[in-house]
Amino acid sequence: MLYSFKSLRLFFSCLIFIFLGCKYDSPVSSDLKSLEDIDIDLSSMYLIGGVYSSGFMDGALYSGGQEYSFMNLFSSHLDSVYGKGTFLQATIQSSKGLNLELRDESKGKFNLLYDSPNAIYPLRKAVSSGDEIKVWDGDVELLNDFSFPGLKVHQVLNNNGLSNNNYYSRLQNGNDSVIETVIDKRPSIIVLSLGNDDLLNFALNGATGDENPEINSIAENDLISANDFELILTNIIEKLINETNSNIFIVNVFDPLKSPFFNTINWALEWEVEQMGYDTTNISEAARHYEEFNQQIIQHNFYDNGSLPYSERRSIINFQLDAYCEGPVTPFCPDPYYLGQVNRARVIEDEYLDNDTLNNGNIIPKLRQLVEGEMVLYDNLPDLHSNSNLSTTIPLNDSQVLTNEEIKIIKSRLNEFNQIISDISNSNSRVNQIDFNRIMEQVKNEELYQDGVIYYNDFGLNSIYSSDGYSLNRRGHAFLTNLLIERINELFDENIPKINPNKFEGNKIEIGF
Repeated sequence: MLYSFKSLRLFFSCLIFIFLGCKYDSPVSSDLKSLEDIDIDLSSMYLIGGVYSSGFMDGALYSGGQEYSFMNLFSSHLDSVYGKGTFLQATIQSSKGLNLELRDESKGKFNLLYDSPNAIYPLRKAVSSGDEIKVWDGDVELLNDFSFPGLKVHQVLNNNGLSNNNYYSRLQNGNDSVIETVIDKRPSIIVLSLGNDDLLNFALNGATGDENPEINSIAENDLISANDFELILTNIIEKLINETNSNIFIVNVFDPLKSPFFNTINWALEWEVEQMGYDTTNISEAARHYEEFNQQIIQHNFYDNGSLPYSERRSIINFQLDAYCEGPVTPFCPDPYYLGQVNRARVIEDEYLDNDTLNNGNIIPKLRQLVEGEMVLYDNLPDLHSNSNLSTTIPLNDSQVLTNEEIKIIKSRLNEFNQIISDISNSNSRVNQIDFNRIMEQVKNEELYQDGVIYYNDFGLNSIYSSDGYSLNRRGHAFLTNLLIERINELFDENIPKINPNKFEGNKIEIGF
């Protein structure tokens, strides 16, 4: 059997969790007694954002996640200063929520489950009987939290922009835009977390949407262009500056590809691992399946078109364990370098490949094997086993994978968004950037720790990501809260103490064997 260091760490962590048990303390406010009077007015704080700011976690918005969103944690931390709550949320009043990813009313939030002692990946198991999204019966006039899962930047200024968002519709807020609603409340602080849902949703759908859509016809899976993002965000900021006296904090955009949903499943077949079940039988079957395809590739590369240059050749599909061949290039050794890179790699139908037709009129399917660095989305895990043949004789489709070309689009847009946010925050003294993306960088490099506890970007107990694999858990939000505190202390010479992320509950992992 093959075991990775990460899988062993996860497995033994789970055993410790079961046999020793863990006790998680609720947030404590003892440090608040030492707070001095705060110069910045924190009495009227408002938040506009989406998934990462709402407390959405484990695939759903539910009460056990919502109350631990970073702004609500921050408000709770300051409660004793004002003697009353200062941040009212439209409470979801559901312990299970509605699983937004599965879009199935019978499913609630995800839990994690290891179903075998040899499992290298945990399964995401949805809670049965999810709760429908109900109308909030509170007073919108008193509401501070305007963060709604799925909110896109182009919807903030639009009066009807969120008409199809069930989390916004439950407020029964009339016809005002989100920005107008907040401005009318005379805020002292406004925190903006915009752009995350635009980028995340595009990535979660395998980058199948349009990366440069017309702003007036942008669809759910499309990714707003950098130019439109800059224009809209600039208008939002100018409106807040001109029509309020608030201090404005703007959060930069997270890199979604650092989350375990995108970087966990191997790009190549997991060889002889019990959970996946691949063995010599599967490999032989897959190799036979692609014999005709490989002959077409050889015909295309070396006969129909003469001998094509290396850059124009299509690659055969080869599942040999050691797929190297030495000596001169021949039809049976057409691409030694590439063969060495795709050692038993999964097969994908790649839309970016050319439309190649042989001289006999046969069209070559747009198939190839993944290369290192390309990403299989985690929601495909239940079908990645030898009995389904997905990713071997049945190729993965475009919505199930992020190719290198698609990863480049996401990375480029992330950098463009964050540069725009940085430029805007530097253009006015009332606008201050908070570098939330720093947390993702630190956790990826295993540099995020608290009191000796190191945090990871995996599905483990010491992860900042929730069980859906892309949203943050309670500990993740605690770290964001500390970044907000750190920035306020820095800008306004305050000494607000930070909170301890270790005192918050992490992911729960079931053992099903």
